[in-house]
This record gives sequence, structure tokens and C-alpha cells, in this order.
Amino acid sequence: MRICGIRFRTVRRGDIPVLTNYFLKIYCDKNKKYVKNLSDTSMERLTGYSWPGNVRELENTIERAVILAKGMQIEPEDLQMHENQKMLESRLNLKDAEKQIVLKTLEEFGGNRTRAARALGVSRRWLQYQLKAWDISDADSGV
Repeated sequence: MRICGIRFRTVRRGDIPVLTNYFLKIYCDKNKKYVKNLSDTSMERLTGYSWPGNVRELENTIERAVILAKGMQIEPEDLQMHENQKMLESRLNLKDAEKQIVLKTLEEFGGNRTRAARALGVSRRWLQYQLKAWDISDADSGV
């Protein structure tokens, strides 16, 4: 994978704070939010994780955390890493895991499909299609 002309194969623990700050700045600017930094516990959680999804997984985690952050600092609950880990350990198939993630994100955004789609990195249209396929109405999606 290449970022700024640099090829990354794996995420080294020492690179995590630098990459995190880089992604934090990008996604604060993109989402017009001011998140100053990560709490110590959040950084410990990031550096303690193995990052099997490589740099992209770290980038997606930071983007989601910026969107979900309620204050000026990213807290562990903003990272949502514990929930993703539980899903992996439960041996859900991909479709069931996708559905759980979508529904959880919708719940976090009070049923707002536009904001949920943005946080998930998908189009609103895709989200609406999935909800219809799962036979989920507005009342069931947290509105």
C-alpha cells in the first residue's frame, strides 16, 4: 500500500502514533470537526492491536472515531474496536457481521441514514437498499 509515495506492508507499533495523528488531521479537516487528540487509553488500545487490515484498517478506525467523537478528544468507545473484535470472535458470517455493523451504526446516529452511511463509508442509496433487503423499516432502524 502506498501513502504519500511511501509503501507500507504492515503497521509497526512505533508508526501508529505518527499515522494516527496524520489521519486525525485529515479527517478533522474533512468532517469540519475539532478533535485535539486521543486519550492515553485510546492510544494504548491502538498500539496494542495487531492491525491485520494494515494501514487502511487504522485509517478507517480513525475516520470513524473522528465522526463519532463527542468532545475534543477521542475516547476508547469512539474507536469501536472492542465491538469489532467481539464480532470476529463470535464467528459470524460476513453477511451477519455486515448487518450488525450497519444496524449498530444506524443506532448510534439515531436512525439518520445519511450520517450512518457517511460513517460506514458507503452511499445512502446502498444503505437504503440493504435495509430494504433485510426488511427493516424506519421504525426498526432507530428513527
